[in-house]
Amino acid sequence: MKDNRLEDVSHIKQLLFSDTPELAFKMLTNWDKDAVSQHFAMECSMFPLLCLQHLPFLLDGYDKLNFEGKQLSTLPPQIGKVKHLRTLILSDNSLSVLPDELGCLKTLVNLDLGANLLKTFPVVLGQLTNLYTLRLEGNEISSLPSVIGNLARLISLDLNDNKITSFPEELKQLTHLKQLEVINNPLPKSEIEKVQEWLPDCEMSYS
Repeated sequence: MKDNRLEDVSHIKQLLFSDTPELAFKMLTNWDKDAVSQHFAMECSMFPLLCLQHLPFLLDGYDKLNFEGKQLSTLPPQIGKVKHLRTLILSDNSLSVLPDELGCLKTLVNLDLGANLLKTFPVVLGQLTNLYTLRLEGNEISSLPSVIGNLARLISLDLNDNKITSFPEELKQLTHLKQLEVINNPLPKSEIEKVQEWLPDCEMSYS
């Protein structure tokens, strides 16, 4: 390695642990991927959100990402490049929409979107057909789309503290569902009874 590249490495590492780590990541976008992996993989791993935005290839081997409480108003579309994710935690943010690229995460089994600003059930979630657990509590969702029926492997669905008034017939396709939480939703008794008839083996929590 040339001396000037050694100096660059040292300078960028200093930036990573300064008040402006974003600048270091922007500089690294012009570097060869192998060089970034060789010299900065460990340091960059301490900033997973910046990695996702600027150097998503560094997250290739990750099976879990936790962005809880990161004040996110948008989820970077680069999330679709983290192909081996099994768990994604996005709770306690300000997300109102999700990128289409989220649907590329075919290995995802656990998704937490609790305490965000979702007014509708994101249709892109219908592409995540390997989900086992889905948390959407504490949003403003008023209805469930027909694509909910695509989540046939779902075991646990948390919809507490939303604005749901009814369930689509496609919900009966979730034959593996063992836990459905709908506490603090304006659901009439008839809707509760309907789901209990559709999914007799599912434990339902409601108020």
